[in-house]
Amino acid sequence: DVGNGGGGGSSSGYAGGSSALRKMRERVLRLHEALLETRRELGILPSRVYDVVDVALRSSGQPRLRPVRLEGAPEGSVFEVPSLQGAWARALEGLEHPLTGRRRPITFDHEVASGRDDVVLVHLDHPLVEMSTRLLRAETWAPEGDGRLHRVSARIGDASMEGPLAVVWFRLVITGGNKFRLHEEVTFAAGYLGGGDRFVRERRIGFVEELLRRADQPDAATADRLVRAIADEWEGVRERVLQAVNARSKERMRSLEDSLHRRKRRELDDVARVLEELERAIERELAKAKEVYQPGLWPEMEKRQLERDLASLERRLERIPRELELERSAIERRYEDVAFHAFPVSVVFVFPQGWEVGR
Repeated sequence: DVGNGGGGGSSSGYAGGSSALRKMRERVLRLHEALLETRRELGILPSRVYDVVDVALRSSGQPRLRPVRLEGAPEGSVFEVPSLQGAWARALEGLEHPLTGRRRPITFDHEVASGRDDVVLVHLDHPLVEMSTRLLRAETWAPEGDGRLHRVSARIGDASMEGPLAVVWFRLVITGGNKFRLHEEVTFAAGYLGGGDRFVRERRIGFVEELLRRADQPDAATADRLVRAIADEWEGVRERVLQAVNARSKERMRSLEDSLHRRKRRELDDVARVLEELERAIERELAKAKEVYQPGLWPEMEKRQLERDLASLERRLERIPRELELERSAIERRYEDVAFHAFPVSVVFVFPQGWEVGR
């Protein structure tokens, strides 16, 4: 029955295609979930990416981004990129509309850019963000006096504050076996200055984040006067501040234990899945080749080549269990001897509103 035979072949092909498509969708879903988890862990918000770009442009003498209105987009989420000079001009590439040639505005928000071609999504791999993070990283670790970033700044907070609050930002690096870097972030420890060597740690991270968000930036003269007023106290509390940084690092490392464990489990599962898929693929190829191989009918040269190919596949198949064992051992070693390393970067002093020098 030609019709049934044709239908059977079509059904079989469709089933195979459907299975492959389902596997691809499952993999895309897993990757998307991993991306969202990473964003949550690192706090990669559109507002924070904008801050990085804004500080980098200002510190390099470039004009700042200008907010613009775009229909359907929340206010303050879309920006016009001015003409940038020097190496920064590379960040303008790709902003022109492919049809009109007009330079489009940008956004750092994936939701704003979704389904639109009149705005360009500036993601973490975009030249504008890459250049900004590279500049700020270099400035952060530049020798004292050589950088263009100020390491000490002042803010004006609420009148209800207990006293001046020191917020110490630091780079936290968590390493495993062979000093493999498992995690890196910039976070902070905070505490109140009480005169002399008194330093009371503020453990409420959310409270400090909200305080910083609402705090005002004083003019340069006022900020300089406030910081100078408590500069003498800093030497007296330096050790206590470092203790607070270490305590915060330990807390953060403990909070990341579950995340690191999940990541290790995911890496172990991924390497097992990849090698198992390779094993199945080789077995299919071997079975297919042996099915069509007829030594009596093949020319000698082709027969020898096929035999060499089959032997090579069989040797590769034999190595897979050992490779899986080595890969698993390497992953396990990476997550052994977990330790943290803290590198202070800057200090932000938040003063109560109306605070007077000498109080």
